[in-house]
Amino acid sequence: MLFFPLKAENVSDEIIEYIDKYLKTIINNTQRRFCKDQQKAQKYDIIFVELEKFQENLYFIDSDLEEVNCGHIEFANNNISIQQIELEEAISQLTAKQKNVLIKNVLFEIPLYQIAKEMGISTRMAEKHKSLALKYLRRRLHDYEKI
Repeated sequence: MLFFPLKAENVSDEIIEYIDKYLKTIINNTQRRFCKDQQKAQKYDIIFVELEKFQENLYFIDSDLEEVNCGHIEFANNNISIQQIELEEAISQLTAKQKNVLIKNVLFEIPLYQIAKEMGISTRMAEKHKSLALKYLRRRLHDYEKI
């Protein structure tokens, strides 16, 4: 095993940024795990008195932390941040038409008839794409417990 002494002049801005993101990710994951375990306990009527004492101490605010732990979807030259990684992964698995209809209708609030006209399909087909997309997302995120 090689040993390299760590000196201030050897630490670059990239290393500092990487370590910062790494520690923020660890903090966020630990926080999410704690909350998820606590929700499981409440779901099954298990009470951990000791854990409830520390809930206030686990609150951590950092605007950069959200950027580290959120997914991004590129859509029509817009970079859309999605706070739940599981949701971002599920949306990325949708077909192009389903994603197009869902994002335009839900996020940009464009009416389905207008989306259908832009895509050259019937309004009923646009409704079908949205319905299938929502069905897939519900099925995929069924086991995901919102924190």
